Amino acid sequence: MALKVSWLHGEAACQGRPTRAEQRVKKRDTPPKVHPGEGLARDGDVQLVLFAEHLYLAQGRPGGNVLGGCGLHAGQERADKKGKKHGSRVSFWPVILCARSSDGAAGLVPIASALEKNAPGYRLSWWQGGLDAQGSSRVAFVQEGAGDGVIAGEGRGLCRGDVLVLPPGLDLRASGLAGLCVALPEGTDVAHLPRFLRPDHDPGFADQPGGCAEDEKAYRRILLTWDRENGPHELRALNCHRVRMWDSLSHYHDPVNGFDEFYLVQGVEPGAKILSGPAEPVVSEEAVDGESARGLLQAMTPRVGDLIHIPRGTVHRALGGVLAQVITVPGFVPGAEIGVDHHLRRIGERLGLDATSLPYREASSTGPVVR
Repeated sequence: MALKVSWLHGEAACQGRPTRAEQRVKKRDTPPKVHPGEGLARDGDVQLVLFAEHLYLAQGRPGGNVLGGCGLHAGQERADKKGKKHGSRVSFWPVILCARSSDGAAGLVPIASALEKNAPGYRLSWWQGGLDAQGSSRVAFVQEGAGDGVIAGEGRGLCRGDVLVLPPGLDLRASGLAGLCVALPEGTDVAHLPRFLRPDHDPGFADQPGGCAEDEKAYRRILLTWDRENGPHELRALNCHRVRMWDSLSHYHDPVNGFDEFYLVQGVEPGAKILSGPAEPVVSEEAVDGESARGLLQAMTPRVGDLIHIPRGTVHRALGGVLAQVITVPGFVPGAEIGVDHHLRRIGERLGLDATSLPYREASSTGPVVR
């Protein structure tokens, strides 16, 4: 199945006239219905479509041209005015997006746009050599280089994996360093937090197995947490922990009450990968047939330097040794991390598929897992 990327935005998507689906998106947030002729998913091709400022995966079935989607839903057959049925069925869902610092600000646009819809008030940017003072609190992640960082006259030697907390009005001077900055919503208080968080150099950070790394010897260090029982540095607006993921739970985050997640990739073992796909058909189970099951989870090979955005409602699982700063925006929400390995197992067993056709994690496949 071919993979095509189509960047359609605003009037450019329809040669000067907004589509019926786009008009409906402007009027409401609920998913618009999809009609033939409103876009560009054709004959079994899979495309990434930037639509109404949000990126979706469109999986077309033979029989028509369609575009649509705002959230998780499926296009349905539709009869035209003459009663003739169009045979096209197309599914749309948010997909994981990937940006690299080498792509500059333009590379962050799709991720920033998707985040703005789910979590208004947050801003993403790459930084290099430091950050000027601003009126909002910020959390900066060191991704490249090694050298000294200075905040309000206090200096530290820094390297990849370190995290910096900047209250309003403070700048960062960090020659030779670069990374990602997350500006927090106006009014977020970070004055109680240390300016420098160094997971591999501060003895206060110890491994805490759990989450995406449950082995007792797992590398997992919690830097900013939603719960003081998990660590000393509490922040509800953003959480982060540095973790090496070998065989994580297949799960998604509640589309309504959950959170968006980012992997800032800082190490990749040979053969490591990330699986992802839509939550809706996995959870419904019976909607999945033998053909669609084999493409339900897509594998990607992450690279050091990738910023991977995992929207709510997207199944994901990291395998084989992915070292990342895992960032949740807003912070972690108890009960919004929902496992699907038991669904994947049941689908595979019903269709007689082996583990390579529809992978799942054995340890979490015997029943529901909600965290």
